Amino acid sequence: MKKVLLSGLCLFAFAVSAGPGSGMSFTNVKPAKNVILMISDGTSLPVVTLTRWVYGGGPLAVDDLFCGYVRTYWAGGPISDSAPAATAMATGWKSWDKYIGMMPPRNLLPGIPPIPAGRSNAPAATILEAARLKGLATGLVATSELMHATPAAFASHALNRNNYSDIAEQMVFNSVDVVLGGGSKFLKSSERKDAEDLGADLRTAGYSYITNTAELRLWAGAEKQEKKIWALTAPASLPAEVDRDPALQPSLAELTGLALSSLSRKTDGFFLMVEGSQVDWHAHADDTVGLVREFKAFDDAVAAAVAFAKKNGETVVIVTADHGNSGISIGRKETSYADAPLSEFVDVIRKAKGSAWKFKGLFTQARTNLRPLMKEYYGITNLTGSEMTNLQNAKDDQVFGLVNSIVALRANIGYTTWGHTGEDVMLGVYSPGRDRPEGLIQNTDITRYMEQVLGLDLEAATGSLYRDAFPAFLAKGADVRSDLSQPADPVLVARKGKNTLRLPVNKNVAYLDDRMIMLDGVTVFNGDRWFVCSQALGLLP
Repeated sequence: MKKVLLSGLCLFAFAVSAGPGSGMSFTNVKPAKNVILMISDGTSLPVVTLTRWVYGGGPLAVDDLFCGYVRTYWAGGPISDSAPAATAMATGWKSWDKYIGMMPPRNLLPGIPPIPAGRSNAPAATILEAARLKGLATGLVATSELMHATPAAFASHALNRNNYSDIAEQMVFNSVDVVLGGGSKFLKSSERKDAEDLGADLRTAGYSYITNTAELRLWAGAEKQEKKIWALTAPASLPAEVDRDPALQPSLAELTGLALSSLSRKTDGFFLMVEGSQVDWHAHADDTVGLVREFKAFDDAVAAAVAFAKKNGETVVIVTADHGNSGISIGRKETSYADAPLSEFVDVIRKAKGSAWKFKGLFTQARTNLRPLMKEYYGITNLTGSEMTNLQNAKDDQVFGLVNSIVALRANIGYTTWGHTGEDVMLGVYSPGRDRPEGLIQNTDITRYMEQVLGLDLEAATGSLYRDAFPAFLAKGADVRSDLSQPADPVLVARKGKNTLRLPVNKNVAYLDDRMIMLDGVTVFNGDRWFVCSQALGLLP
């Protein structure tokens, strides 16, 4: 197919036209039954290069997929948080800092379409929700707790990514078929202001709810594997890859394989989002060993996804990052690059036996074991006098950073920040139809591409799932109010004639008089306005 040059910036192997979220949509994309979106959180391109060198210099699984770069800026600035970045890919709209699945209050940067009237701070349907409405199976996999920003943006809607209470409840009631990762404590009644047992809610809804790896692996081998499942095998996040015990916790590749095995049993197709969550966390800490191990674990999951896609023949795999992090560079001011052999960059990373988090816990109280511990743990035998003094005198919460600095110096790795960065990130796509985006695209263009591949309409899904409740009910001649008598459990109440409709926040449930009705989507309250699905509106005459 002929390639078309767009504005001197971007090549696509298909035609494009205006779309609501980014200014582009894809019109000549061959449909596929399944989409796997894989996001490596906080991954700058040097992480990919360094991982390749550490693991022998040969190709990684992502290498065969690379086809361009992704712009990651949010509606208010050039350096994005995970919440608006994931929201952009989930909904097709650039969003606001800390927002999850929500439209921004305003746009401050160029190249972003105007916000439609009445849509500021309102939910936007996600690619996962639109896929579910069409009858596709859906899944989320992450190594973080599942309420963390990236997975949350695909199955919940909140103005603050830290509102785990609402996010967890919406995710539980948003009918996602397969959810694998960490975060079991956030479903416990003891951890929630509303004291609701979300694990019990999952079981009532017909899910297998699993909280340990042994049970997950038993489920994987059972005949009834097609049953819907939430498996959160750690109270919060899963262990760092460099510290993971395979007997106790699954790898990201294993989780990806389990999700694909279950989702592919549904013949209508599926959407799956897989996040390598913890590259970002190690990058925030300038932890070279941790971020390399995390990205290799993500790359192994990519290999599993692509192997599935090639065998299946009806699956598109998209690989990207949500934003950069740490300003990592291969080489630093002290590096004499003309004289530096490869071993100087990779040996200390290859020899490391665990994370600096784990290392910190191995100190004796007197810290007399520093030299043998650094030798055993990192193969470092040449600690300087100042390094020894700094480690011996450091407070416990400083040891982690000092160890990471020592490792980075010996690996010739530089860092400019402990925060996110605004550079473009990787784009890789496997498509059986070979119709993939190429060149420089927006993160919202990924949504437009998935939308076309799966034959979805996110704007129509938003119209179906998230109607502004007060004006909509008032237009029907109903009385409507917010019942805030239980602050942790607000309820929208609408009355017309003899009928009373109650819509609990964050649930896909309505109560019409004494009858419970399951809805197509969850009810959302942003603290000011309520949003309900069209089905709920139709329950009152």
